Amino acid sequence: MTTKSIFRSFIALCAIILGTQFATAQTRELKEGEAVYLEIVNNPTIADVEIGSVVEFKTSSNVIVDGKEVVRAGSPAKGRIKRIERPGYNTTGLIQVEVEHIRAVDGQQVLVFAPINLSNWSIGTATTVYVKNQIRIDTR
Repeated sequence: MTTKSIFRSFIALCAIILGTQFATAQTRELKEGEAVYLEIVNNPTIADVEIGSVVEFKTSSNVIVDGKEVVRAGSPAKGRIKRIERPGYNTTGLIQVEVEHIRAVDGQQVLVFAPINLSNWSIGTATTVYVKNQIRIDTR
């Protein structure tokens, strides 16, 4: 074999490998404003929390884009307490939580927004957040 034919064989092999890679890559675009449904995992009380404390959530259902799952039900989500109003006379108190991100099927953190005001909450309480920025997710 000549150097030229070896080079051509190498190029052909690379084209086959790269073509296979691109053919199997499947990405979906999760659009800004897409709703994601969550439920609370831990149950802190107003007496136990302070601003900046982490509140754990998980997705309560799959997020599907063009027939492909981009976020699985049960994926973890983290929020932080931004404001606390302690209970007083005739008031139940309030905790404002801001969920920061959820995890996509490819491991990326998807930024989300929606301040959540909680007064009566417990494990399993449902809420909705929204995708902050459009993002491409690999669904292989």
